[in-house]
Amino acid sequence: MLEWENKYYKIQEHDHICNRVEKIGTSIRELCNPKRVPLDKSNRRWFKDFKVWEYPYIYSWLKRLGADNKKLKIMDFGCWMCPFPQFLAEEFDVEVWGVDNDDWKDIGKIGHNKVKKAYPNVNYFFDDIEKIQETDFDAIFSCSVLEHIPQDIIPNILDCLKEKLSDDGKMLHIVDFYFPNKPGKEKKRTNFWKICQEMNWKVKNEFLCPGNPNFNIEKIITNEEINFLREWNLEARIAIGDDI
Repeated sequence: MLEWENKYYKIQEHDHICNRVEKIGTSIRELCNPKRVPLDKSNRRWFKDFKVWEYPYIYSWLKRLGADNKKLKIMDFGCWMCPFPQFLAEEFDVEVWGVDNDDWKDIGKIGHNKVKKAYPNVNYFFDDIEKIQETDFDAIFSCSVLEHIPQDIIPNILDCLKEKLSDDGKMLHIVDFYFPNKPGKEKKRTNFWKICQEMNWKVKNEFLCPGNPNFNIEKIITNEEINFLREWNLEARIAIGDDI
């Protein structure tokens, strides 16, 4: 399934999540490059990957899977150094794995052991997903990861992740796409329509799905029910997975 969400995913626990994740993130702020993590208006140095929309969405999804009363095994794929896996481990008392191949080399520069020490309740695996031996995950998710992976290998990675799931495990991936094009060298949007077709995931509102022949940017912009999630850089979020 692929879904479009409005500007903010509002749930009762939103402020609780934001406050807890911020506090957890302070334990690693000194490891961040100040040039990459500028001070905000309140003179706070926010952790680089605080995702104000994705975290509440995933939190609600995990509660629906029973994380608040079951001992789930969870993977944050492409976790980088964000504090969210530590938050989940503390909040739900579940087994959390953070998996990242450190393709950007940021984690290695700071030090894998420093990251593990900062977030002691997270099991980390810093290598390619194909190499991890852990299986039987009840839930696998990612936040703004797939759009950074070359289009042609995304289905292979998703298939690999599905192999790591338990028999009734579920996957959820929140991905970014851009209007009109992705910034950077390639200037392209990921074709999530093709990915959903290859993964046999249904698409809700096909005209909202990048890559669909009926994808209509003008219709999206003028649709009163749709809001950009970040108007300042014309970036939006969609969620794809086998249980949305």
